[in-house]
Amino acid sequence: MWLEFRRVLFRSAAIFTYLPSVLWKLADSLMYLLIAYCIYTLFLKNNSSKDSEDRDKMLACIATIFLPLGLIVSAGYVAGSVNYIWTSAMLLTSIIPFQKHFTNQKLKKWEYFVYPLATIYACNQEQSLSLLLTFHVLLICYSFLRKIKLNKYIYIQFLLSVSSPLFPTVSICFKPP
Repeated sequence: MWLEFRRVLFRSAAIFTYLPSVLWKLADSLMYLLIAYCIYTLFLKNNSSKDSEDRDKMLACIATIFLPLGLIVSAGYVAGSVNYIWTSAMLLTSIIPFQKHFTNQKLKKWEYFVYPLATIYACNQEQSLSLLLTFHVLLICYSFLRKIKLNKYIYIQFLLSVSSPLFPTVSICFKPP
């Protein structure tokens, strides 16, 4: 069951293992940039003035240096980055709708497609799944207690998170003979 739970992660690692290493390095570098962008968007963007915006972007990039790179070496570079760095990037990406909801920002049309994919990918790792479910439960409880109306998209993302462990289980039950 545990191996089936990480099916998407294992397939991603398998694909990049057989492709030229340049493609994996490019994709991995993009994930690091995505982490820096998410840190900036979630924690610094709304609090920065025009004067400190460049400094805050640099702080977000420096924050990626503190990622635990020793984990990647212990599992192999491709498998480690897919299991740890990429799921962290997708987790941070799937949290952005929470921040946009509370700052009264509208989601763009392309974001309705990107955030569910990021949620599905992040929920293929147990730690990311538990963090995302915790965020959702706390957000729903908070909005219920404060009588704040949540965006329907938050509930859709919650259903994706809750149902993601079921997808591998269902696919095991219906495997062709």
